[in-house]
Amino acid sequence: NISGIRRDVGLIDALGRACCDSERPKIARTAIYFFLGVDKFVVFEGDSDSEDEENENDAIYNSATARAARDSIDYHEHSKKTRKRGRQVARQTKRAAKIARQAAHGDIDTSQPIFSAIELLSDPQILCERLLSRLRAHKDKFETRILILELVSRLAAVHKLQLLPLYSYLQRYLDPKQRQVTKLLAIFVQGCHDLVPPDELRPLARHLADRFVSDRNAPEAMALGINAITNIVNRCPALLDEPDMLGFARDLAAYSKHRNKSVVIAARSWINAVRHQFPILLRKKDRGKFADKTATPIKFGQIDADTEIAGVDLLEAYEAGTLPQDLAAAFNGEKKIDILDDDIDIDNNDQDEEEIDDDIDTDNNDQVEEEEQPRAMIGPTRILSTEDFARIRALKAKARELAVESGSQHSSVYTNALVKPSDLEGYTVKRRATIEERRAKVEAGREQFQHRLHPGGKTNAEKKRTKNYLMLQKKAQRAATSKKRSRGAPKQQLLRDKRKRRRL
Repeated sequence: NISGIRRDVGLIDALGRACCDSERPKIARTAIYFFLGVDKFVVFEGDSDSEDEENENDAIYNSATARAARDSIDYHEHSKKTRKRGRQVARQTKRAAKIARQAAHGDIDTSQPIFSAIELLSDPQILCERLLSRLRAHKDKFETRILILELVSRLAAVHKLQLLPLYSYLQRYLDPKQRQVTKLLAIFVQGCHDLVPPDELRPLARHLADRFVSDRNAPEAMALGINAITNIVNRCPALLDEPDMLGFARDLAAYSKHRNKSVVIAARSWINAVRHQFPILLRKKDRGKFADKTATPIKFGQIDADTEIAGVDLLEAYEAGTLPQDLAAAFNGEKKIDILDDDIDIDNNDQDEEEIDDDIDTDNNDQVEEEEQPRAMIGPTRILSTEDFARIRALKAKARELAVESGSQHSSVYTNALVKPSDLEGYTVKRRATIEERRAKVEAGREQFQHRLHPGGKTNAEKKRTKNYLMLQKKAQRAATSKKRSRGAPKQQLLRDKRKRRRL
C-alpha cells in the first residue's frame, strides 16, 4: 500500500539513499520522482465503516467544488426534452461527480498538500551533501541533474538547510541562453530561505541583474530576472540590508518606466516588495505616501518570538460576538468540544453556572453582577482555562475547514517552500505573428482539411476531388449523354414521374 510506505520512516530513508545511487540511474530517478511527487492527501487504511463512508460521501457532495460543478450543469428546464439533451445532462452530471471525487482525494489542488515524504527524512543534510557530490562528478545527463537540483532545493527550503555549495553550483546555469532557464531559476529561488547568509546571495543577485536585466536581452528575460530577484528578497529579506543595495534597488525600480508591459509589471512588484521590507532604499516617488520610513528588514538569524497564543483573536471575537457570520454559524452548530478525550457541553456548562449564580444569597449580589458582565479583552493578566484552549482549537479547526471549502490556500512550511516556473514568468504580451508564421499556419490548416479523418474513411465528394481526371472522363461522358436522353424523354414518362412526385 503506497500510503503505508509514505508513513514508514525507514523505507523513506532507504528511498533517500537510492537517490544517490549513481550506478543505477533509473532507480535513482524513480526515487527522486517519488519525493518530488508525493504532495497529495494521504488516505489512511482501516476507515471502512459504513458511517465513515456516509460522512465522507456527504462531505464530498457538500464541498464547494462539488456545488460549483453541479451549478454548471444545464438541465434544460425551460426547453424541450430530447434524447440528445438527456445525454448531455447525463454527461455533465458524470463529469461533476468526477470533479467532486477528485477534489475530495486531492487530485485537484483545492487546498495545500498536508503531507510530504520529504518531511519524514531523518537526515536531509547528509542526503543533500551526497547529491551535491554526485552533481559535481558530472556523470549524469542534463535532465537528471535538473531533477537532483530540484530535490536538493526543495529539501533546503523545507528543512531550512545550510547548503552554500548549491548556490555557487547553480550560478553557472543562470544565463538567459541556458536551456530550461526558467526552471533553473525556480530551483534557485526555491532553495533560498531566511537562514541563508545574505552575503552569499548578494553576488548571485548581482549576477542575475547583470545577465538578465539589461536592454540587450529580450523583455521576457528582463521580466524573468526581476521577478526572480523579487522572490529572493521576499524569502530572504536580510539581503536588502547588505552594502551597495541602495543603488541596486533604485536601478531595478527605474524599469517601471520601460516600454514593455511585462517589464513594467515586474518592476512594480519589485517596488512593492522593497516598500514593504525596507522603503528607505527607494526614491520618494517610488516609496509612496503612506510608507513607514522606520521599517527595516529582519536581521539574519533573527527570530520574532510570539507575544500571544495563536488563535486567541478568534476567542476574543467569539466572546465579543464579532465572529464572521459563516464561522459563527458553523461553530454554533457544534455544541461539544473535546477536552482531553472528554466531551464537555459548553451550553450545559453555561446553564449550570447560571443555576449556581441564581442560588447565591442576596448578600453576594455585587459579586454576581461582576460575573455577569462581559469578559475583558484577553491580555497578559488573564489565565486561560482548559475550556478556553479547547474552544480555541475548535475555532481554528472550523476556520481552517471553511477556508478549505472556499478554495483558499493556507500558509504551511511545504507550500511556502514550493516555487513553480510559472510564478516567475509573470505577464506575457502576445506577440504578433510574422508573415512566415502566418503562412505556415495557413498551410497546416490546408493539410488538416485535406487529411481530415472520418470514422468510415473519406466521403465520395473527397474521393472525387483527389481522383485522377482520366479515370472520371468516361463517367462524365456517360452522364452528359444521359442528360441529353432525359431532355427528349417521351411524354408518358414525364407524366409518370409527375404522379410519383405527387405521392411523395
